[in-house]
Amino acid sequence: MVFSLITFIACSKSSSSDATNTDPNNIPAEQTVTANLQGRVLDQNGLPVQGAAVSSGTATTTTDVNGVFNFLKISMSSRFGYVKVAKTGYYTGSKSIITNGGASNYVSIELMPLSVPRSFAAASGGAVVIQTGDTAIFPSNAVVNASTNAAYTGNVNVYGNYLDPTASDLYSYMPGDLRGIGADGRETALASYGIINVDMEGDASEKLQLAAGKKAVLIWAIPDTLQKGAPASIAMWYFNDSTGRWIEEGKATRIGNSYVGQVGHFTYWMCAVPSATVNFKVHIKDQYGNPLPYTHIQLQTPEWGTRGSYTDADGFAQGLIPKGQTLVMLVETECGTVLGGMNVGPAVGDQDLGSVKVTISEIALRLSGTVVNCSNAPVDSGYVSIRVDGLNYRATVTKGAFTMPVSRCFTTTIPVQMQAFDFQTQQGGVSGTITASNGKVDAGQLSACPTP
Repeated sequence: MVFSLITFIACSKSSSSDATNTDPNNIPAEQTVTANLQGRVLDQNGLPVQGAAVSSGTATTTTDVNGVFNFLKISMSSRFGYVKVAKTGYYTGSKSIITNGGASNYVSIELMPLSVPRSFAAASGGAVVIQTGDTAIFPSNAVVNASTNAAYTGNVNVYGNYLDPTASDLYSYMPGDLRGIGADGRETALASYGIINVDMEGDASEKLQLAAGKKAVLIWAIPDTLQKGAPASIAMWYFNDSTGRWIEEGKATRIGNSYVGQVGHFTYWMCAVPSATVNFKVHIKDQYGNPLPYTHIQLQTPEWGTRGSYTDADGFAQGLIPKGQTLVMLVETECGTVLGGMNVGPAVGDQDLGSVKVTISEIALRLSGTVVNCSNAPVDSGYVSIRVDGLNYRATVTKGAFTMPVSRCFTTTIPVQMQAFDFQTQQGGVSGTITASNGKVDAGQLSACPTP
């Protein structure tokens, strides 16, 4: 069974980009918004990557010991908010999101380790097998230095990798997301039939590219489960790593159970079919009424490849889904535990599911406690801000008590920062710290009084 989410991007239900345009899919017009963006960077073993360089537009930072990064009040595109991550020994990772201005948007990015390079002589050209069935074929005397545009005559070292569109975790490591800009200039969702990346370096590790007017051939093997419906001709899309968009350019032809196409420059290339779409919104909460942040949302349909994203800090998510299809929505923790699901559609119009409650039963950590005000009376309505593994959670306080389940992917003992707030008095207490690892933890009594 293939799990798939069609361009499902984390952001708040209250959107700054509500203005519509003449797009047949009713996709809101692009704007520049000011927003917060946080995320976590992991390796293929699910472990945090510390010290990775993260950039979004002109803003830059590095990941902390938890693999977490934070940007506050940065300018982003409302339709293609974009973040890139670079770390020695890995391919550059990236994500594109539908950004909500004023919200704390969230992404999770998995970095793929660099493959072992394969080489050919620039003067003679050659074929590089990325994996069985997926190949890049280079003509002779077709490579230049990417910085100087001077002809290159040495050995060409190719770092190539193939991304399987049927992989259930594709969205965690693919660049951008499965949306693109078609030849008509309009945004569309994409059904992928395969992604190939080619990076070229010279003997001195200098970046290389194809010379102007030269073409290389890419061959994508069509996955077994997609061969039946694969069209005879398919659009090719390249990934613009400056804007975070897939851009339609050229066609590939089906020959047997492979697609074959020519490209004039190298980046990530994808064979994909565009789709009619509708807008989708949902707000996820746990069984205690707390908004459920950093939670993976996934939609399943046999006809489309795998994709997904995460709820933001307030538990909201929205995006695009294929029009006229019935899908199954799955809600998963960041660790991969399924918390719940439901049918969606057939989506012939925009879908707003409102609040959806899921139950977190298998958890690594459950924090609970009580909250009092300055009169030492129970706080009837408020919240507790909780920071775990570098991420912020918000527990609802009702009748002086709170419970916050956190699905940690790690078992180490850590400091947990907590601060209580009272809606009625509009006051917050002094921030405090406890230590915890997993299981049920009683945080004791917290005060929402600003003075100890």
